[in-house]
Amino acid sequence: MDQSVLLSRVLKVSAAKPGKEKGEGLGSKVAVWEQEGWLAKYEVSEEDKVAARMAQEEVSKRKEEDLMVGLEEGGIAGPERPA
Repeated sequence: MDQSVLLSRVLKVSAAKPGKEKGEGLGSKVAVWEQEGWLAKYEVSEEDKVAARMAQEEVSKRKEEDLMVGLEEGGIAGPERPA
């Protein structure tokens, strides 16, 4: 039927594209990270979760330590002032 004439107008016909599933993709009412396709692609393994938690604990330990201890002498903490 492509390029057929109907009522003095030329018809343009093309193959149909598969429609989106309801609730998938942009414009849906479901957050993208809650959709099955996104979860399958970006799922985080339990191993990675444990490693991230351990790294976060290490960072929090470092924050608790006083990083300026031992720097009082020798001008290490900042530029030395001329005498």
